[in-house]
Amino acid sequence: RPGVFYGQCSEICGANHSFMPIVVEAVPLEHFEFWSSVLLEMATMEEVTLMMDEDMC
Repeated sequence: RPGVFYGQCSEICGANHSFMPIVVEAVPLEHFEFWSSVLLEMATMEEVTLMMDEDMC
């Protein structure tokens, strides 16, 4: 279900993270899919830019 949830990292990572608080925002699947597609597109554009920079050297 969508919402903001609070907890301790130790619930996910184990006892060594017992003093680390976490915040998780759960969103509808459509929002997550859109968000991840935007990040993938940005990463692809950054990769192309880096390749172009290397070609100029």
